[in-house]
Amino acid sequence: MKNQLILSVILLLLFLGNSTLYAQNTNCNTPSPFCSNGLDPYPAGVNNPTAPIGNNYDCLFTQPNPAWFYLTISRNGSIDFTLDNTAGLDIDFILYGPFPNIATAINQCGNLGNGGASGAVAACSYSGFAVEPVTVANVQAGQVYILLITNFSNQPTDIFATPNVGSGDYACDCETSVHFAEAPAGFNDAVLLDTTDYSVDFAVCSGEQVGFTIDVAADTITDSLGIYLPATNLGDVFGPGNVTVFGPIYPIPGRFDTANFVVFINATPDNIGQNQAIFSILNSGCVQDLIININVIGVDGAISDTSLCAAISQDIQLFGNTTALAGGAFQWSQVSGPVCNIAGPTNQNPIVTVPATTVAGDSAVFAVSFQSAPDSLSGLSCTSSDTVTVYFVATPLSVQAAASDFSLCQNGLPNTVQFSSNASGPGIDSTLGVYTWTSNPPSFVNALSSTSISNPVGQIAGSPGGVVQYSLNDNYGACSRRYTDTQLFG
Repeated sequence: MKNQLILSVILLLLFLGNSTLYAQNTNCNTPSPFCSNGLDPYPAGVNNPTAPIGNNYDCLFTQPNPAWFYLTISRNGSIDFTLDNTAGLDIDFILYGPFPNIATAINQCGNLGNGGASGAVAACSYSGFAVEPVTVANVQAGQVYILLITNFSNQPTDIFATPNVGSGDYACDCETSVHFAEAPAGFNDAVLLDTTDYSVDFAVCSGEQVGFTIDVAADTITDSLGIYLPATNLGDVFGPGNVTVFGPIYPIPGRFDTANFVVFINATPDNIGQNQAIFSILNSGCVQDLIININVIGVDGAISDTSLCAAISQDIQLFGNTTALAGGAFQWSQVSGPVCNIAGPTNQNPIVTVPATTVAGDSAVFAVSFQSAPDSLSGLSCTSSDTVTVYFVATPLSVQAAASDFSLCQNGLPNTVQFSSNASGPGIDSTLGVYTWTSNPPSFVNALSSTSISNPVGQIAGSPGGVVQYSLNDNYGACSRRYTDTQLFG
């Protein structure tokens, strides 16, 4: 029956267009929390836009009237619940995961279920039934799953879920109020840029410290607040030696529904750029993730190639990577090694010309300094520096040569043969190699259109029992290599 209805549903959506208003969680960027004590009935979407393209919908041939949810695993084991609806109509689902936290899961919206960081398809059903069991084995505390429920019937109904009966569990967001503040002067070098109910944004110079307080209040006096360690990943993001947390501190004697936390994070050069971490609050069995965004401003030097063949001149590029709030000024210089020419040393990403006088074992060190422009709102300005090194080697190239035909006609008439070659090695530029083709017998080299290009054409006459061997020498400084395996048979 479902297959017979697919065409009519698609046509109906095409005619209705975008005029229908729909709930916020119809987009995977804004999933709603899904609680282990069951999902309260919600009105299923009707005539709503389909789910966004890009995700792997696996068994879901269609994705009408989507509703997106997320599950935060709070106990290891299995999860087992059932999706149902009040009108007994056809609904379907797909479950993605696991993800390390909700921020990572949401960032994969549009690419869900495609493997790797995008997560896997943990469960899926496109049956024609009104009741859909959802079971997943071996879930781990702290993991997050994304659930999509669709209303295939496109008819009004209220969708709900039964409580979890698996050995594992998942928790819903807490009913808490959260306040972020900068730590007292002298303990904080960062600038607080923005806060929302459950997130905070800082900017800080590389090498300095972020200090802030988190004040949390539960909605019930009997609640008990603490840190939910399985989902808290500050140490993973910034390094365990760079994070210090004091708390929970309970300001009201004998009560645990109000707690204060003081957090200090050392912003090291390893974290230059945008960083996002999770500080997770546990409230009597429910979990509330707080998103900590820290932009560490500095310069992270990089180079297009860290190893180059010695004894050949070529160009490489330097990169000054930064996430400064308002741009800034760069200055590149050479610290040591064979003298190279930096074209545009005040550019963010200048070109460097390496001389042909380098020898294997040499290295060249380049330094970049960066002064960020003061941010118009916070006034934050940072000075930082970094170095990059290129090493000169004599590693033989990997050279391969091939011919379009290895068997020649034996009638003495010319055969057209296209030769090709490929060379790889440390930082090589294929346009700079000096190619030399030779042959055995030597006279056959004259049949090539050129002996000094990588891909010549040959007009080669074969003879009974004859064998011609062509060799290619790629002269590329100290990394030169000869290839001698291309044989043509008469």
